[in-house]
Amino acid sequence: MGTNHTIIETAERKEFMGFIEDVANLSAVAAAISKVEDILKSINGARSVVLQVDNHTGQLLNRVSDEHSHGGFAVTPSAQIPAQKSDTFGSQSNGNSLFTGTEGSVSYAADGMNLVITWDDPFIGGNGCNASLGGPNFWRYRVVHTCGAGNTEAHMRYELFEAYVAPVPVGTVALYRLDSSATGDRLYTASTTERNAAISQYGYQFAGVACAVFAGPAAGTVPLHRLQKGYHLYTTSDAERDNAVASLGWFPEGEAGYVFNTPGVGRAPLYRLYNPGDGARLFTASIEERNAAVSSYGYTDEGIACYVPV
Repeated sequence: MGTNHTIIETAERKEFMGFIEDVANLSAVAAAISKVEDILKSINGARSVVLQVDNHTGQLLNRVSDEHSHGGFAVTPSAQIPAQKSDTFGSQSNGNSLFTGTEGSVSYAADGMNLVITWDDPFIGGNGCNASLGGPNFWRYRVVHTCGAGNTEAHMRYELFEAYVAPVPVGTVALYRLDSSATGDRLYTASTTERNAAISQYGYQFAGVACAVFAGPAAGTVPLHRLQKGYHLYTTSDAERDNAVASLGWFPEGEAGYVFNTPGVGRAPLYRLYNPGDGARLFTASIEERNAAVSSYGYTDEGIACYVPV
């Protein structure tokens, strides 16, 4: 475990450790956040952040290391975050340094995967945060981060999930899903080169294998057209593609793969949903994700985009 962390100390208090709670117990997690906020307020730093790491997976997360470029921990992250648990801790600026904020990172490891979270609450300028996955098994997981605003007690949340990995039958290829926290866009691609570039160069986060597709035309299949206008759109309809390009400002980007337009044996629906809040679309073969998107996240169900091999 990393033990070289910087801790903001006062003469009146000892070191506080992170608060571990059941990730599904929202009231307990909210209480943990309030406890960290109270500790930060008692120290009264010029800049401070509440850091929440939610482990939605079945793996034990081990803290490997942590580092501060500015400031230090007021509440130290826990050495481990068990499966389905949340750890809440806090960082703030150092009172001995003028005109600095808090900026740092924590690294975790589990199951051949590395998770690195970062935050920055500067003395001047806006807040920032990020989360990235590495290691040979990174593709089994996905991470979502939310950066809070404000000078003090800014809430930074990081959520680790097991990625949805659809079956990929022999003779088909995986259609990878990548999510952009910055724009809300979702990119679906069968290209590992494009997948890797989206992660390393464009800030996308790996979100699993959405479904399988055929790499080229096969009996009974149609092309899944791909279009882009800040967001991505996928459709098997030539008429929708043509109208989107001619009248709605979309740019064609070729074919994402080949799929079926009708149900049948060995085929599963790929659902299409629209988020009116940010204009992005979600395509998923998971009925559970489709239902949750509609009931909990404000998506509009646009029906079945196509049928994919299973």
